[in-house]
Amino acid sequence: MKTTINFTKDWQEILTGELTLGGKFTINYDESRLPYFRTIYRGLPSWQIDVGLQFENNGQVQYKLLRQGQNNYLPPVKIDIPINAQKVNIWFENYGYDPYDTSGNNDTRCYDSNYGKNYRFQLS
Repeated sequence: MKTTINFTKDWQEILTGELTLGGKFTINYDESRLPYFRTIYRGLPSWQIDVGLQFENNGQVQYKLLRQGQNNYLPPVKIDIPINAQKVNIWFENYGYDPYDTSGNNDTRCYDSNYGKNYRFQLS
């Protein structure tokens, strides 16, 4: 069975399968959860959504780009689980880029992080 975590537009986090040490899982994220920065540069979308992950007992934070290039959708992202982790913390960041914006908004980010607590999933 393929392990996935779906972050749905109706604010559910649905785990299908089991998060196992040394295994893999896929994140499916609905971009309507972070609708704030939709910048356009030269007629093309120039905004991003990243997923941040931190595996407890591993400590390293890693980021994966969900929105790649000029795609109009977010493809699923595959994640490798370290063999020494116990839990995974997940959050999402949305930001835009417009080189003509002098308001300072290019440095602004919005988060989907379970109100700052991050989404936590136990590993087995």
